[in-house]
Amino acid sequence: MANLERLLGYGMLPKELPPPFHSESYAKAVANQSDFSQLEPTHRSAKLGNHELARPGQLSRTLGIVNPIQFYDLAETIAKEWVLIEEILKRESFSVSKPIPADDGEQRAISQETEWGKRAELRTRHRADARYLLQADIQKFYPNLYTHSIPWGMHSKEDAKEIRDDSLLGNKLDDLVRPIQDDQTTGIPIGPETSLILAELVLSGVDVNLRCRTPSLRGFRAVDDYEILQNSRAECEEALAILREQLARYELKLNPSKTTILELPVPVDTEWPHSLRQFEFGNQDVVSSVRSVIDYFNIAFDLSNKHPNDSVLKYAIKRSREVSFKGDAWDTYHNLILQCATAERGTLPVVLQELKRYRSVGRDINYDRLQSVISTIINRHAPMNHGSEVAWAMWSSIDLGIPLTTEATRSLQRIEDPVVSVLALHAEDIGLADGLNKDRWLDRMTTGDLYGPDWLLAYEADLKNWLPSKGEGSHVDSDPCFSFLKDNGVSFFNPGTSEERSTRRRKSVYALSA
Repeated sequence: MANLERLLGYGMLPKELPPPFHSESYAKAVANQSDFSQLEPTHRSAKLGNHELARPGQLSRTLGIVNPIQFYDLAETIAKEWVLIEEILKRESFSVSKPIPADDGEQRAISQETEWGKRAELRTRHRADARYLLQADIQKFYPNLYTHSIPWGMHSKEDAKEIRDDSLLGNKLDDLVRPIQDDQTTGIPIGPETSLILAELVLSGVDVNLRCRTPSLRGFRAVDDYEILQNSRAECEEALAILREQLARYELKLNPSKTTILELPVPVDTEWPHSLRQFEFGNQDVVSSVRSVIDYFNIAFDLSNKHPNDSVLKYAIKRSREVSFKGDAWDTYHNLILQCATAERGTLPVVLQELKRYRSVGRDINYDRLQSVISTIINRHAPMNHGSEVAWAMWSSIDLGIPLTTEATRSLQRIEDPVVSVLALHAEDIGLADGLNKDRWLDRMTTGDLYGPDWLLAYEADLKNWLPSKGEGSHVDSDPCFSFLKDNGVSFFNPGTSEERSTRRRKSVYALSA
């Protein structure tokens, strides 16, 4: 059964954020507090905070930083009604992405019924006795999802249009998801794990209708991606026409560039990882050969150029964790992964993990070069509003105790992102962002901003005394819901204790030379 504390603690903020951003203290403070659920917020709806997730060779994906006050009602209803939600999701077996409660050991609230790593095996099973494959993808599914289609998918479009009140759970969920996004009826936020549940409730309804029209349907759906198997091209074309028709009933349509009919056999999985998996560094536990490191990354760089839309370099670094580098091989590896961080978006988090892993066993890190890499990433991505790249560059600076350059600090004024704003103010507070201009953020310190796109900044900057309220008294204290969170020690940004931060700085050459 879905647990409210886990939905609030692990299902609210996007998992792609740097590790100090989480909502565990929020969950512990409010999950079992009837006092909080009875409080009236000063605003009925809230605006989403936007955090741009840059992806290799593709357009950014906008993640939603949902307001904790409005999110509570949605999460509470989902947890309370989980038995009914589960029954609805079990109506049709076409989906392999059905949401299930995550295991206790996972740092998440919701998992999918079939893990991504098992998709290739799933394809082999479904394709065994088929000749043609229809691959289809819903165009901008989450941004285009019509919230009124939630009750359509759960109870049928006809019943939902006839019964408009909260006696239908779908109507209630529709009513609760809209206040999270300024009462918009188009789109649901990407990032919260509750959105996967809402998405599956809609598409399970599509699956039921699709099955009724094509009883012999074979294949599966993984969230908004379809793989339909048939014995002839004509049957695939007929299935495609029916799929388009059913999606149109829910105000959805297919992405033409990702919809195709193929004659089997075709590869069941992406081919390029095989070249990296089969590379042999040698039989030693510790690799000291510079040549082997260069040969490996030559392959990775070549594959990255051939597959610009895939996270090739990120995968290459993860695979290299199987071995350990020392001596000149470590120096070479160190420089090559820094190059990966600047070359491929989304790679910096795994690079940071590698640097910390090797530092913990006594390898030297070139902090001057790393500072230059961090500056390059911030200066390049801040003007394009790539919040994820800038945020991870700043977290690398904070986590390793490396001051931002003057140029990088100035570049922070060129990006609108609540996650970056919080990191910038924290970096300045601990002496890593000298000369930071905070004028733009001072205007966000009002009660109204607690329900705006910068709610995270407006709350955390007051809680941590980074910025004064705009007006008399604390703007957080004047709101009953946010003051409850503040009084109960809730923080959505937890970078560690002062002792942990001091340890980071002592390990940095900048701290040693200060």
